[in-house]
Amino acid sequence: PWHDIRDTTKYEPFMNMISDNSNSDSNACGEGTSKRFLPRKLKCLAEEKLNLRIQQCDDDDSVNTGHCSIEDASAAMKLYQLERTKWEKLMEYKINRTLEIEGLKQMREQIVKVQQSDEQYGHWI
Repeated sequence: PWHDIRDTTKYEPFMNMISDNSNSDSNACGEGTSKRFLPRKLKCLAEEKLNLRIQQCDDDDSVNTGHCSIEDASAAMKLYQLERTKWEKLMEYKINRTLEIEGLKQMREQIVKVQQSDEQYGHWI
C-alpha cells in the first residue's frame, strides 16, 4: 500500500519547487502563482545530500557503467536514513489526514443513504 512506500522522487523536501507564473490570474504580488514540485535524480540527491557519487562513467575507458541497482538502493536507503524522523512525521500526517477524509466520505455516504431512504419511503414522523 502507498503508506508503506518511501520514494525519494516523491518526498517533497528532496524535490525541486518551481513557481508557475503562467496563471492569467496572477498579479504583481505573486498572488495566483502556483507552485509545483518536480522530482530530482537519485544521482544528484546522493551527491548533494550524501557527498556520494553514483552512476558515474568509468574514467579509464570512458565506458558508461550505467545504473547499479545495489549502489542505487544503498544511496536511497542512506537518503531515507538521513531524513527518517521528518519523513515518518510527514507520512503519519498524510495517513491520519487520509483516514480523516475517508471517515468524512463514509459519513457523507451514510447521510445520502438515509436521505434517499427518506425520499423513497417518506418521513416516518
